[in-house]
Amino acid sequence: MRVIWILCAISAAQSHDLKIINSKRYLTIDEMYKALKILAARAPGSVEMKSIGNTYIKGKTFQHEIYLITIGNKKIQFIFDCGIHAREWISPATCLYLIQRLIQNFEANRLYLEGTSEFPGRRKKVSLFNYQWQFVPMVNPDGYMTTHQKDLEGEDIHRLHRKNRRPRQAMSNLSKKMKEHCEDEGGCEGVDLNRNFLAGWGKGHKDFEVDSKKPWTSVYKGSHPISEPESKALHDHINKKKKKNYSALIPL
Repeated sequence: MRVIWILCAISAAQSHDLKIINSKRYLTIDEMYKALKILAARAPGSVEMKSIGNTYIKGKTFQHEIYLITIGNKKIQFIFDCGIHAREWISPATCLYLIQRLIQNFEANRLYLEGTSEFPGRRKKVSLFNYQWQFVPMVNPDGYMTTHQKDLEGEDIHRLHRKNRRPRQAMSNLSKKMKEHCEDEGGCEGVDLNRNFLAGWGKGHKDFEVDSKKPWTSVYKGSHPISEPESKALHDHINKKKKKNYSALIPL
């Protein structure tokens, strides 16, 4: 009980410096990345922030980095991916909250251990510190940016955007009929990143198998698995180690 009380006291003392994220509203992508960089700079002993890819696509005039947040240094790892569907703002908001709370607790624990060895080994009883916590806090930053752009009155095109921002002109393997439909009707920008992975690519209910081939639907699977820079960044990070120590891969 005394260890827990000391940790709580340290956490409270540090909470001001590490309470960066405004949880009263949904942040823009720039605000989110700025907050994460501040947290990483203020707690370098507990957290690492690095880029695992970016959203560059030839023909697109903008791009964002895709970041990995790592908290702790244990071999057994949990990894969370967040914000894969642009319009689902609660996903990255939840991850930001978890990231901030974990950093606060890891920093409190680190400072306690550096300050005294009065209770050796007691830390192992707190399972939180026996794992490494990894987050990709925003898998789809381009799409998320779009959902924060103002719509014309009576429209919800931007706010309800779901896919990434692959330009229609950068889509390969479209038939002439599909191209004509896109030119006439629009709505063909982007790939549903959640349907772009190797596992079960294009498989499912018969209606989905049809719709996922159409670039104007919200479930367009892309020209081939891992065709998108966002899905490739996450795929490559998860598969880069021959010996994987992930206890869980958790999409939020």
